[in-house]
Amino acid sequence: MKRQGEFKGSTSKILKITTNIGAQEHKSQHSKPKDRITIGLYSNEEIITDNLLHESSHDYNKSCLAEVDNIAKIHQGFINGINEINKKMAEKSQDDIDDVIQYEYPEIVVLINLIPDWGKGSNYENEKYIEAKNALLKAFQDKLNANNLHEIMLKYFYEDNLRPSEKDYLQGLISKGSNADMIKTHAVIDPENRKRRHLQLDSNTKISDYKEFYAQTFANPEQYDALNASYYDPDTGYISAHNKIVYTYPEGKIAESLEKRHLEYCELHKDDVGAEKTEKNSIYAKDFTVSLASSEVGLTEKYSITDSRDIYVAKLDKPEYRITKNVITTVNQSWASPANDSNIDDDERLVLEEKKQKLDKLKKLPAIKAGDDIFDYASFITTQNKYTRPLVQHKITTNNPYDTSAAYNQLMNISNVESEKKVA
Repeated sequence: MKRQGEFKGSTSKILKITTNIGAQEHKSQHSKPKDRITIGLYSNEEIITDNLLHESSHDYNKSCLAEVDNIAKIHQGFINGINEINKKMAEKSQDDIDDVIQYEYPEIVVLINLIPDWGKGSNYENEKYIEAKNALLKAFQDKLNANNLHEIMLKYFYEDNLRPSEKDYLQGLISKGSNADMIKTHAVIDPENRKRRHLQLDSNTKISDYKEFYAQTFANPEQYDALNASYYDPDTGYISAHNKIVYTYPEGKIAESLEKRHLEYCELHKDDVGAEKTEKNSIYAKDFTVSLASSEVGLTEKYSITDSRDIYVAKLDKPEYRITKNVITTVNQSWASPANDSNIDDDERLVLEEKKQKLDKLKKLPAIKAGDDIFDYASFITTQNKYTRPLVQHKITTNNPYDTSAAYNQLMNISNVESEKKVA
């Protein structure tokens, strides 16, 4: 099959070439697994000890319930985008009613986990932990129902077809970033999702054009994987592939390569202690980005920036990064808080505190609307970095080995500059 390499056209261009393929697909749709969107979330178990009564109560952090509002926005965004596409398809097919295509809405799954309070001796098998987990699931389902999101499926991550190595790695895993990334990675490699067209995305995903996003993924006549590229950490000088949004299809290579790397990594590091399990974002940095560098995928490239540190930069000329145009990245960096962290020295704490103060100022800025979504401080940070920070660590092969503008030009080519400058 010929591969589309540039994606310079708009939705209308895609719709013109979708008619026959889409009609054929529509007739066989019901024999295929339904398209799916998976949104991963977690909450932390909270154990409160009454020293007088020598009793402990187990609960969950309630902040995750607020994500139902974001999920409702995503749900409605896709409905609106798909309706627009279906309307245009019907208008273009008026002469032949047999060619009218009606794309169906993907089903949505919320995959949620409760992280045990390992520091206070809890675990996934603890009876009181299970009670807290069940309370979390009930509260989340009740809030979905209260928002008329009855059709959204809620699943408990720890019991969702996890392989033994995944469960082993989760034991004692405290790092918030890696816990989140374990859920995201599993959503991509889950056999139930690998057999269908599937989109894994964060609940705080900001999509500026749902119609175009859907056209470039589920409705694309030439199916292949897609993901977003942006800064991961504001302090870095390179663009990375994000696991915040990953679109895969049954014949794609991302899920296959990621499954192999992920299960191997979990098996190799399941018994690690210290920073690997408490603070590092290893599942992203040493697992996800590495899998994308495999010869079968080829979407990241390894650079050694010190004797002890490798980075994996996104190969921005690849068409798999096409959906970057429709997304404004948000990176909350909740793991970077200096509060009560005994594992960092005073200099590191000072740097983190300065960042926190800057972040607190940005949080006070009013949110703005750009395209189909509303953007706040988390988007302001990454967008400002995108247009102001030099890509000093993002080197690509050109005739001039010192040329960093080539990478920046590639980044602009896959970006929606007009929408993003409203946010920046």
